[in-house]
Amino acid sequence: MEIFFGNENGTKMHGRRLLTPVGDPGMDETLYKVGGGGAQLVAAIPKSIQAGQTVKVRLFGKRIYAFCVGQDILVLDSDDGHLLSTIPLAHRNITGIRATYGLPLLVNYQEQNYLVTFAIIVEDSITGTDTLAIGVLDLKEEHPKLDVIETEPFVEDWYSVEGVGTTPDLHKAFFVWNDLWKVDYKTRKRDGQVSLPNSQAVPLIHPDGKKLYCGGQWHALAVYDVDSLKHIDDVELGHSMAGIGMRFVQTDKDLSAPGSTSQDP
Repeated sequence: MEIFFGNENGTKMHGRRLLTPVGDPGMDETLYKVGGGGAQLVAAIPKSIQAGQTVKVRLFGKRIYAFCVGQDILVLDSDDGHLLSTIPLAHRNITGIRATYGLPLLVNYQEQNYLVTFAIIVEDSITGTDTLAIGVLDLKEEHPKLDVIETEPFVEDWYSVEGVGTTPDLHKAFFVWNDLWKVDYKTRKRDGQVSLPNSQAVPLIHPDGKKLYCGGQWHALAVYDVDSLKHIDDVELGHSMAGIGMRFVQTDKDLSAPGSTSQDP
């Protein structure tokens, strides 16, 4: 099955797992399910839910997980799009927490066996400070729960809104912008840090767990060793914003081209 996001101006992007609508902000985004018989309307995501911003959708079995800027995570039925439940993100109802911000920037769950990880900023209303956190969401669970693990103060000298984490048994989180650093999110201690010659973004861990790729800023992907954070190589792509929508595939059949019957690894 293929799924699409679009509106009456036309489909914007396709893929079995990740959907990113970029439509007219004055219109509702419409979710289509596409199979051998053509496109079928599933549901419209109202503007009130989108907050006029990008929605990222992940499909897993009978559930679609929609990540909306400034909103909780929506869990939708993949057959007709009706709302099944929500997973608290923006509205966590925890004493002392003013707000929680975060949105997955990559399809890292495909490389981590349906574990979604992403950077989160937590605002503390009692101390008036912000904390950099990692969000961990295991889509394999029957009722997935988002774990928000606060790691360190969110300060100007270590600014980042881009992060990715390993599986909980390894409990490592990587954050990147003007620097690249690694945090043990079980002990909340840093395991390493390196300065970068220029700002980098959208980190993604290779499926072998040994390399970290960063892109989204310049014309090449930078490759680092996961353990030492040492720069290994650059992968030249020849255009700006390299790797902004990067994912790993085993064969070209995994690229989710229309009509593809391949299965995710």
